[in-house]
Amino acid sequence: MIASTTPDVRNVADCPVFATSNHNETKSITSVTIIAVLSATLALFAVASLALLAYKLRVVPRLKAWARNLPYDDMLVGGEGGGSARDDVAEGYNESAMQRRSSERELEESKKREENFVNG
Repeated sequence: MIASTTPDVRNVADCPVFATSNHNETKSITSVTIIAVLSATLALFAVASLALLAYKLRVVPRLKAWARNLPYDDMLVGGEGGGSARDDVAEGYNESAMQRRSSERELEESKKREENFVNG
């Protein structure tokens, strides 16, 4: 056999290593989609958790009271004659709170008796 005198020349761009395929583009689009969905789900979960926490801890009314420099709602004592039913619920029928209110009532009654005695 006679050897060829022309060199074997190939076009490098035709090599399969350098060929572009849609397979890589499909993988990247799928990866970006999965990452976006997971990020959105995580963000939604975080927002829902914070909203639930704020609702359970009653953050908004506490911040309003703090901003206005007012006592918080469940710490207000009712008007004359002790606390209201709402105060009882807020304090959970705490025994010491009930004793405090009965002591306040007794003190008011003794002051009224003393005034009546002095005036009458």
